[in-house]
Amino acid sequence: MPDTLEIKRSDLPSGLLLTLSGRIDSYWSNQLSAVLTEEIHRGRYHITLNLAGVRFISSAGVRVLMQFYKELAGLNGSLSVEQPSPDVVTVLEMVGLAKLLSGQPETPSESPKESQTTPVRQGNVLGSWRALSQPGCLKGFLTGDPTRLHRGGYSEQDCRLESFPPNRFGLGLGAIGQGFQDCRNRFGEFLAVAGAAAYLPTDGTNHPDYLAQTGSLVPQINVLYGMSFEGAFSHQLKFEAAEGVAGVTLSELMTLASEAVAADSLGVVMVAETTGLVGAALTRSPFAVSPQTSPFAFPEVRECMNFTTERAFSRHLVLAGGVLTRRADGPLAGLTRSLAQGHALYGHFHAAVFPYRPLKKGIDQLEEVTKTLFETGQILSILHLLNDDRDIVGVGESEFSRGTCWIGPVAELEPGRPVQEKGGAA
Repeated sequence: MPDTLEIKRSDLPSGLLLTLSGRIDSYWSNQLSAVLTEEIHRGRYHITLNLAGVRFISSAGVRVLMQFYKELAGLNGSLSVEQPSPDVVTVLEMVGLAKLLSGQPETPSESPKESQTTPVRQGNVLGSWRALSQPGCLKGFLTGDPTRLHRGGYSEQDCRLESFPPNRFGLGLGAIGQGFQDCRNRFGEFLAVAGAAAYLPTDGTNHPDYLAQTGSLVPQINVLYGMSFEGAFSHQLKFEAAEGVAGVTLSELMTLASEAVAADSLGVVMVAETTGLVGAALTRSPFAVSPQTSPFAFPEVRECMNFTTERAFSRHLVLAGGVLTRRADGPLAGLTRSLAQGHALYGHFHAAVFPYRPLKKGIDQLEEVTKTLFETGQILSILHLLNDDRDIVGVGESEFSRGTCWIGPVAELEPGRPVQEKGGAA
């Protein structure tokens, strides 16, 4: 046998089989780790390793097996070994990894029972709908005037401090800090979901900051304009791209959502793996621009906005939230735009971008998913998702490979919800 590690893939009824031959030493264990990471990213959570052809395994190789054994167990998946060579059996038994040989999960537990799901397929989207156990609806609140961003017309009196407990999500233009003066030169896109709030400062750092609920600490945002929704979601959609399709667009997903939940307007939160994002973000606070100048005017837009010139953040995770409506007029007119050229649905969505990490299958609680994402503190960016429909050079919409959406009808919209009349301490 060569002093290398060869890995062959084949499908099993229960998952994936990787047949290994050669050495799993400190060098080749990195290759095995990369392959396992890639397969988990593709959604293969039940993996069997045939180690009949492995003639040597070092401590580095054992570490990789232990790492992915625990990781897959935590994802309701499994990593098991079949036909191990005598040398492998000896090492695994010596280090206490006999469970790998039997294929037993690390911590057996009963899966929670789910309510009935309904499979759906529309265009490039495969998925399943589930009515949540406690069907609900959302109450919406609008804060500030988004059109003032175009006119550079905000003042200290427009700043409102808003709280975001776990039952409330929101998005808009805001900042985390000790009131207006502290936030003046840092206002940027924000997103708050399930007890966590993050924003992209416009002070030149270009590094997202966040607050997550801990104990009695409830995240607060100093908001210039925005919208928020509180209450319970009524439906959950789990989706993935159809075979042979790299990703599904935001408009395809939202079309499916609008047809499943009958309402003029919907509040939506999504956790998904990306195949590419299209969007924009402010790079300068509105207060760093002359009141007589719009940050969207040329040439100011070059210094005030950052646009994706091609799909960005492929193979990442996003936590996205926003509103979807069928109405081009009404209270949401100044906050929404068509999801795609000629599309009859209008929306406004912000997305917080995280490095890819496998998420446990079967998680249905948005708070648990959000906590998992924020516990690392590795937020890469926050984008206002857009459809780039420019002739020839436009790159289109954001696309996603798989994920989960929480959706609820918006029962009513109220103009503003003053938690505190002026921005205060966060």
